[in-house]
Amino acid sequence: MEKVKILHVLEKFTTGGVERFIIDLVTHYDKNKYEMAVLSLSPKSGDFIFDKELERNDVRILFMESQDGKLGGFLRFIRINKIIRDFKPDIIHSHMYSLRYCMLPAILNRIPVRIHTVHVDGLLETNYIGNRLKGKFFKAFKLLKGKAPHRVKKLIGEINGGDPAANTYKGICFNKNSKIYKAININEFTEQACTGSRLMDIAFRYFNFIPVAVSENVKESIMKVFELENIHMIYNGVDISRFSPGMDQRDDREIRLINVARFEQAKNQEMLLDSFEMVVKECKNVKLLLVGDGEYRQKIMKKAVRMNLTDYVEFLGIRSDVPALFASSDIFAFPSITEAFGLVLVEAMASGLPIVSTTIGAVPEVVMNGISGILVEPNNPEAFAEAIIRLVKNKTLRDEMARNAAQSAGRFELKKMIINYENLYGELYERHHCKKASAAVK
Repeated sequence: MEKVKILHVLEKFTTGGVERFIIDLVTHYDKNKYEMAVLSLSPKSGDFIFDKELERNDVRILFMESQDGKLGGFLRFIRINKIIRDFKPDIIHSHMYSLRYCMLPAILNRIPVRIHTVHVDGLLETNYIGNRLKGKFFKAFKLLKGKAPHRVKKLIGEINGGDPAANTYKGICFNKNSKIYKAININEFTEQACTGSRLMDIAFRYFNFIPVAVSENVKESIMKVFELENIHMIYNGVDISRFSPGMDQRDDREIRLINVARFEQAKNQEMLLDSFEMVVKECKNVKLLLVGDGEYRQKIMKKAVRMNLTDYVEFLGIRSDVPALFASSDIFAFPSITEAFGLVLVEAMASGLPIVSTTIGAVPEVVMNGISGILVEPNNPEAFAEAIIRLVKNKTLRDEMARNAAQSAGRFELKKMIINYENLYGELYERHHCKKASAAVK
């Protein structure tokens, strides 16, 4: 039986949740049925830590050179087109913002099956894609008509106007009290979202790109922006065997909080420090570990110095031993203002960590409030601090939530995700061949 060839495409391969998702998918699939490769539209970054894992599993990954300048977009298109033509995939599976670059090559090369996994909220995805649709090569997208931009404008107006119906989105990009993060220009955000929505609407409606949501929350957001029905939803999965509850490694004399995330606006480490300052005033036996890197790391470090928290906060950078760090920690802190799923939440839960998180996006689908963690409203440092203090002071509650978290993580076992994606690949591939056979008979 001939293997089905699948090409995964993403814009940049760094160390985030989407990259972890792709690594797990391309290292655990059925190699008797499929052949997979990965295309990164950017050069290999200095913080890429998956080399050994990919080498061990014989995964083919292609990194493209930077294509800057006036002809950058066009040259990138030519390069992508050649890679697709040489690899000859049966399925192209795009992720995040790569859709804007791989859509046309997929169409021109008549790739039979086209899938796009939406890893963020639908409205945010339109903005991110629109933000990158720059230069003469992409100006045509601004001229295209469609209903999606009208729905985007209406939704953004509801959010900015404080409409209760838009509470689902209230954490997205509108953190006006920040002293660190860049202010969001609503007019610019709207223009970019409208442009991105045109491209996505065309891809979904007219060129057979099948959207896949990573959570019910993302699914609802896609349906709201694009008025689509019957969208596929496949929860992200985690290789639970990589993590184990380390309750016997924990020292109650020092309660360790841990946050693993990129230092970016959406992850909101700024608010985490504000909350932690309140925690330290009431609980001296605490330590906060911040794992990751990113645009705002230096500013967050300076803020910790100004707040006199250097004895209580450690900046660990990018680490490959996250499972061990989880095992020696006590509480996972997740102050994000937007989250489509949160793979790291499942990893922390699998490690037996109770969660303190904002109740945004898909977090309530992953963390059961009062059972495996405590959820509070976004951008409320006082409420976040109170939740942490409650767990720090109550070992019985902390241990109970730790056990519940470890048990609950099994709902997002990696094997389930792999099976669901392989079923989707098989279903769409067979559907294409049935249509092809039917057309040949006629």
